[in-house]
Amino acid sequence: MTSHTTCRAYNQLRFALRDRLPLDSQFVILRRIAILSGIKPLYYDCCVNSCMAYTDKYLHDQFCNYCNEPHLDIKGKARRRFCYLPLIPRLQGFFQKPELISKMSYRAEYRSDPGYMRDVFDSSHYQQLCHHRVVVDGEKLPYQYFSDPRDIALSLCTDSYLLYKRRR
Repeated sequence: MTSHTTCRAYNQLRFALRDRLPLDSQFVILRRIAILSGIKPLYYDCCVNSCMAYTDKYLHDQFCNYCNEPHLDIKGKARRRFCYLPLIPRLQGFFQKPELISKMSYRAEYRSDPGYMRDVFDSSHYQQLCHHRVVVDGEKLPYQYFSDPRDIALSLCTDSYLLYKRRR
């Protein structure tokens, strides 16, 4: 189900319908989804202004390295937390339903026609990768990029996209 309902609007709806239709809280619903899907969210402390995440070497920093806002509130709790759904279990989930398996097979079954650009898989970069062996930490592995039909090609576009409606 796709929705653009805000948390506030959902909570107002819960309140308005409380006598006729008891709706679980967003926390309860998300918890049930995590249990049913087997995907456990990871929570990371982050700057209240979304400047940075307090991970690895920044885990014990008391102030943001960019805006100097405090990491913790007066009770010692993070002022803001980021919920991350790990990517690998989500990708593995795509291979659990036959109709999604068919869609995920598109890359492996796609046939490129030289001289035509109809898909990202027609690009020269993708075509070159298909002829090169995978290199990890300087070591060439015994297989090429995208040589297994189950390999997944991911791309990321970030131009002008603001996660938190905030400009620097």
